[in-house]
Amino acid sequence: MNQPTGRSARNTARRTAHLVAWMAIASAMCFAGGCSKKISVGLPPGLAEDEARRLNVARQLASEAQSIKDPSRAAEKYKDAVREYREFPSAWTNLGVLMMNDQQYLQAAEAFNTAAELDATDPRPLYNLGLLYDRRGYLREARSYYEKALDRDDNFLPALRGVIRADSLLSEGSSQTLRWLERALMLEQDRKWQEWMRLQKARIESLPAVRAHEQF
Repeated sequence: MNQPTGRSARNTARRTAHLVAWMAIASAMCFAGGCSKKISVGLPPGLAEDEARRLNVARQLASEAQSIKDPSRAAEKYKDAVREYREFPSAWTNLGVLMMNDQQYLQAAEAFNTAAELDATDPRPLYNLGLLYDRRGYLREARSYYEKALDRDDNFLPALRGVIRADSLLSEGSSQTLRWLERALMLEQDRKWQEWMRLQKARIESLPAVRAHEQF
């Protein structure tokens, strides 16, 4: 198939960006063991008739998946949704979570990577990649993805918790970790997490390298 060029390429890029922005609103996001409530909105304007039809079918399949209690059946519905309309980042994220919980780690990573590519602003697919590596015991890789998630949204609390926890388990810490801790403490509502973060802050502030850095 020929690739679009010129005005056609620009129109395609604008339509794709519009779809990604719409998906963030219209689709249910599922991460770290929870799904948001369903949101019902109309189709975005400017879609070709066949594309609008496929998008509508995919959205319906994803909605059905969210209401299914059996994880394996829900995963099949999400697979049907992304087969119908690939540019559906929320469905890829939801599918990845189900696969990760079913210990299908390679497939889950592929789903999260696809979601991250389709929506370059959403921190959740990258956070979920960090969580996947975390569960498998690859803390440095997990930390890297938590940090990438924070590059997209530095107020995303699950990623702040993750990166701080990784530094703790690695017995590491830096002035950057302190900045993450300060931000996390402003956002955190859970008292147990608050207490743990204060202990980590005191630990990192006592590190010689951090004390030396803070003097300059």
